[in-house]
Amino acid sequence: MTIIAVKDDVMAADSVANAGGRLYPVLVPKIARGPNGIAGATGSTSDCVAFLAWFAAGECGDKPAYTGAGDEEMQAIVLRPDGTLWRYGAKELPFQVTNPYAVGGGYAWSFCEGAMLAGKSAEEAVALTIEHFSTVGGKVQVERLAR
Repeated sequence: MTIIAVKDDVMAADSVANAGGRLYPVLVPKIARGPNGIAGATGSTSDCVAFLAWFAAGECGDKPAYTGAGDEEMQAIVLRPDGTLWRYGAKELPFQVTNPYAVGGGYAWSFCEGAMLAGKSAEEAVALTIEHFSTVGGKVQVERLAR
């Protein structure tokens, strides 16, 4: 599972993959920069890698098709240069969401979002989520939006 959080022009994510209850370091970051902002993706690794590559390349062409591989449906959040936040799903059109916002598996996203609403930064909220949930882990990746 994954946790990705956004607050105040900062996106943060954990850095492991959960397969069969075991945590493994990921070989590619869960957050990518592109000409249209920064994006983070969670869910099937193959779907996330395809989405983030498409985003980093400027969102040229159609959004990659959802493969359905793995247990989790792909979810992504995109922080645009104007500060707006958008959620993308494997089977849905993108829609705007409020800031702060978190995505991830299980209940980790609600814990993380609650930490941000209680005053923690995105980085601090992801670190707390890693501390309290066995399904996420590793170092926290942090990307700041350049305006």
